[in-house]
Amino acid sequence: ATIGTSSATLTITEDDAAPSQGGLALASTVYSVSEDGSSVTITVNRSGGSSGAVSVDYATTDDTATAGNDYVAASGTLNWSDGDAASKSFTITISDDSVYEGDEGFNVSLSNVTGGASLGASSATVTITEDDVANQAPAAPTLISVADGSIDVDGSSVTLEWNAVNDPDGDVVTYTLYHCEDASFTGCSGMQVASVMNSPVMLAGLGGGMGLAMLGMIGTGTRRQRLFSLIAVVMMTVVLSGCEGNIEITVEPVSGDDRSNAMSNTLTGLQSGTTYYWKVVASDGMGGEASSETWSFTTL
Repeated sequence: ATIGTSSATLTITEDDAAPSQGGLALASTVYSVSEDGSSVTITVNRSGGSSGAVSVDYATTDDTATAGNDYVAASGTLNWSDGDAASKSFTITISDDSVYEGDEGFNVSLSNVTGGASLGASSATVTITEDDVANQAPAAPTLISVADGSIDVDGSSVTLEWNAVNDPDGDVVTYTLYHCEDASFTGCSGMQVASVMNSPVMLAGLGGGMGLAMLGMIGTGTRRQRLFSLIAVVMMTVVLSGCEGNIEITVEPVSGDDRSNAMSNTLTGLQSGTTYYWKVVASDGMGGEASSETWSFTTL
């Protein structure tokens, strides 16, 4: 007899799915953190498989928030070993300040996946919510004298007087006094000549060749309660612009919380038969300012 085929191959077909490296993705694409929060944690998930070692790079980029001012830039690599399906996280430090800027944001992105893993959600926005109170401008100074439209004013000695003002936030108040022959104040540039603290301190000084004498005023002001829970000293700086001749400035002492005290500036040596325009601008150094009306007077 003849024997035919004596061997055969048996193939067992796999009915299980091939091991997968899985996919990497941000746990959320939107994050929010208060400015006074110390940090925000970003989480990356591995799902759909854990075969083999995989990794992904992460980095932050600026949007309206800027690294070094509003947050600390972060970059690096997250690694998973074979069989590791646990979520990985990294932390970004948030920088707090006392300046009102409104809500700001920056971006987080994933890139450069290795080990055969797929990449899912790879970008997120982080919003830093503002924790500071919006700045409020100081009140507009009120002019007192010389009365608007005055004529035959003795130009050898003219005293301009206005009321000091409150700043709602207790910020430093800067007064800029303009007087010019031009009603639009073109060409009148400012020059800081003295500063005085609104506290029980008396200050006197001379401004180069201007015969400047300054007296401190007594009063109080409060800092923003979020920053301080105490009564703070408020400095007021007087800035004169376009002034001629000798100048003498006095600040009348006040008591209690009455901040509507008069400030005066005496000009000497003005030209005769000339119309001068003047105004006072109060600013708080935080972007808020308010201007008085514009008044005029004419010298003899």
